[in-house]
Amino acid sequence: MKDKYKIDSGIIDNNTEETTAVSKISYEVENAYLHGVNNGRIKRQLDTLRSDGKFPSNLEYIDSHMDISTA
Repeated sequence: MKDKYKIDSGIIDNNTEETTAVSKISYEVENAYLHGVNNGRIKRQLDTLRSDGKFPSNLEYIDSHMDISTA
């Protein structure tokens, strides 16, 4: 099934400084949530980015939550 939102890693690669990578990807994860993408699909997208060398291999997505009442 095609995801409603595709996480864009931009210029991030597997050598990007961690804080920069987390900042960019957390913004993308929030956008994915707003577009109705669930945790499992977010994890799969990030795993694909990592295997494609577009996300630092030393970082791992575990889980996230967004309070819809504040969105």
